[in-house]
Amino acid sequence: MNKSLCLAVIVLTTFTALVNCRKSRTSLINEPESLQGRWNYAAHFYSIGPPGDWHPVNAGQWIDLHNNGVLSSNFAPYSSAGSYQVMDSMRLKLIIQPGRDSLLYIYSLRGDTLELIPLPFCMEGCKDRFLKHW
Repeated sequence: MNKSLCLAVIVLTTFTALVNCRKSRTSLINEPESLQGRWNYAAHFYSIGPPGDWHPVNAGQWIDLHNNGVLSSNFAPYSSAGSYQVMDSMRLKLIIQPGRDSLLYIYSLRGDTLELIPLPFCMEGCKDRFLKHW
């Protein structure tokens, strides 16, 4: 009877661990809901030497990140992509031609502010800042 109880505990523990691991792995690649929606292009950061500055951009430029993975935008390079994929908690892939061409970014999401940093890093330390459109 004691061996049966030990075996049952081991099986239950293993099953629980597998279910929890599966949930954790899946949640890492799910897109945060706060990433979805329209983002207005607000500023571009670059530097010709430290420390670098944020520079204003033309008003009216935006990107839309739809919950089904579709991306739309009215300015380059984002307008060249038709879809996107959240790779993990830091990286966002913009897909130009599925299976062939893509742009990779590090993303930072803080409240209503999204920053995209191209990979590989550009020498000037460039990144784009977007503000959530409400």
